[in-house]
Amino acid sequence: MFRIHELHHHVIASWQELKNNLPQVVTLDHHTDILPAFMRYAEKNQYPADAGINLEQDIKRLRHDEHFDYALKYNMISKAFIISQTPAVNAVPNNLQVLYNENFPEDEPLNSNLYREYFNKALEDEHLAEFYDFLPHENYILDIDCDYFKTEKSLNPAKSEIFFELLCNAEMITISLETDWVRLLTFENPSVFTAEHIVGKLAEMYKICKK
Repeated sequence: MFRIHELHHHVIASWQELKNNLPQVVTLDHHTDILPAFMRYAEKNQYPADAGINLEQDIKRLRHDEHFDYALKYNMISKAFIISQTPAVNAVPNNLQVLYNENFPEDEPLNSNLYREYFNKALEDEHLAEFYDFLPHENYILDIDCDYFKTEKSLNPAKSEIFFELLCNAEMITISLETDWVRLLTFENPSVFTAEHIVGKLAEMYKICKK
């Protein structure tokens, strides 16, 4: 079951449905999204005294990389595991863990072949295997930001048993389109390799779970 939102922080409107079970979250994302809730809002205003009361109002005050802190702070989820394609640049609390592959070619130009090779492996077992033992295997939400995918090959993995296990056993799957980031980061033709194209490929994969 997919819950699709344009902006990543809007997925918490769907996470709210499972709040009573305090699920964990496994997310696939280009970014780490680990900033404190309402950080940008508080730069121009005071920290909202009524935060945590009205979710719709809170979402309007949040930015795209503040939702994990919010969901943890207001007991929507119990823990988050962020499989990111970029390393965390600052410390994170114990109930939020950033997992990234150290083969990330940090010193290369973003359009280099090394990056393409790295992004091609987004769903491959060889890329995800090192994270497997850290991840929950029940009562979790699989959260996917479409900007995690940069190449057509990343959507056509050769061996992806770990991803399919995550996909098929999730209590809920939330997807953020993040259309602009997909367009900015893709290695393919941006008029063809769109967020909608990515969602279509993920839907095809999900059908395998139902066979």
